[in-house]
Amino acid sequence: MARFIRIAMLAAAAAPVVLLSGPAPAQQIKPIAVGATLDYTRQFDLHSKINGESYRIQMSIPAGPPPSAGYPVIYVLDGNIFFGTFAGAMRRRALAGELDEAIVVGIEDGEGPNSAIRTLDCTYVRLPLRDRTIMKEFTPQSKTGGGEEFLRVIQAEIEPTVAAFAPIDQHRKAIFGWSLAGLFVVRTMLAHPEAFETYLATSPSLWFADREAFGRVAAFERNVALKGLHPRLFIGVGKYEQDPSVNYFPGELHDIWAGELSHARMVDNARDMHSALAPLFRSRPNDEFFRIFQDDTHASVNWNAINPVLNFSFGRGVFAEER
Repeated sequence: MARFIRIAMLAAAAAPVVLLSGPAPAQQIKPIAVGATLDYTRQFDLHSKINGESYRIQMSIPAGPPPSAGYPVIYVLDGNIFFGTFAGAMRRRALAGELDEAIVVGIEDGEGPNSAIRTLDCTYVRLPLRDRTIMKEFTPQSKTGGGEEFLRVIQAEIEPTVAAFAPIDQHRKAIFGWSLAGLFVVRTMLAHPEAFETYLATSPSLWFADREAFGRVAAFERNVALKGLHPRLFIGVGKYEQDPSVNYFPGELHDIWAGELSHARMVDNARDMHSALAPLFRSRPNDEFFRIFQDDTHASVNWNAINPVLNFSFGRGVFAEER
């Protein structure tokens, strides 16, 4: 699968810098056979013994000494899209004293045998045929319903490997996901509120399987009350995510996209989940954050949400107000 970002190991040699007096003709530019690098990052490939899938894991580890309890950590799903941005924002803002230092872990599909399948890993139940006929990302052959196993991969295989590089504070773990991965984040909180401290979802696909996640809210509330748990939840969504007029696809593609927007009701469903959970968070409003980002679509919302996400999870001083 094509990747948006490729991060090399720190041990990889840096390519020499060449200064040019002007733009060189295209035929003089030789492609370099190594990926770009980010400072203070590492990566490893993992073939899971739990679900048999392959993952690429990227890590950004703070430069300073760890706190006595270990570093906080944020797991960033769709790491091929978001790891670089999260790692850069975390490092610069932590150096400025705006955020607590934290490990950033990007998780994406790997290049080994049986590369990880997003539709399988990010969903807890099977997708009904009706949804498959409307949402074109899913074909009749698309695998779904592997969320429980994917959570176990994170907990039992990815986290121990990360912890071998740097200690993790078990009471300050966060997980971030967008779209289908945002659904995984919300659904994981509802089923396993003890798994992480902070759940961060942008544009969660709450339409999935006839809004199946909403049927889990009552049991979730009983569970956290019984166990005395206090999970924290961030939900963000773009104002234009269900507006078919903000759509630049031509002809038939426009009609298909408009049908998907109408079915997904991204803004309405995000607002409905916020309302459904409001009674739980009423007594602790700092543990829940809901925002409709006014200038954003499904594609753009993350770039405006990343700093509020980090503030909510790790903010210091005035930036801790969202905590």
